[in-house]
Amino acid sequence: MGTSSLASSRALARIARRQAGCFTSSQAVEAGYGYPLHVYHQKSGGWVRLARGIYRLASAPDTPAVRLVSALLWPRNKAGAVPCALAGEAAEAVRAGRADAFSGPVELAVPQSFRYRSEPPAGVVVRPLPGETIPSQTIGLFRVLAEGDAAADAENPPKSAGKPRKTAKNAAKNGPKAVETASKALSAAGTTQERADWFDELDFRLALEDIRAASRR
Repeated sequence: MGTSSLASSRALARIARRQAGCFTSSQAVEAGYGYPLHVYHQKSGGWVRLARGIYRLASAPDTPAVRLVSALLWPRNKAGAVPCALAGEAAEAVRAGRADAFSGPVELAVPQSFRYRSEPPAGVVVRPLPGETIPSQTIGLFRVLAEGDAAADAENPPKSAGKPRKTAKNAAKNGPKAVETASKALSAAGTTQERADWFDELDFRLALEDIRAASRR
């Protein structure tokens, strides 16, 4: 392994250690792994994909803490992380020191206006709360809904996240307007790094191929 590869590996390991072995695609880029490498490391078995843009190092144990951390890493937008916190039984388990044994659904409190761009990790249910801030406290690796907001938590039952917004790959199936539609979607996503929050490298390449095919029809 070259010096730069070793430095990237160590940088990513430091990030993952603070997050139960998990990390986002953006964090991997910050550590020195360009987006084209993400698919390679997933296919070679070094990284385990938990959801779009969220991975676990294969060398890290797959514990209940992974489910909780990956839920907290999932909400994000072009500007970075979205305010969120564990709620319901997941938050109670963390407060009671039982995070390592928690196996129930992971409720995630998010702002009322939150709109997601990809499917949440398996077992995560979204709980929108009134307003744009999520009163929370940090306990170990986790952010949990502040105890004083337990009443608001109970008044806002979790709901299905619904369907994610269309990707360029979906738009390419719509005929002659595919290029225009996909172009607007990608433009709205911002820079190349921000676009990768919507697509992993393989999905992005496939989407572009579909767009080109649609434009030739």
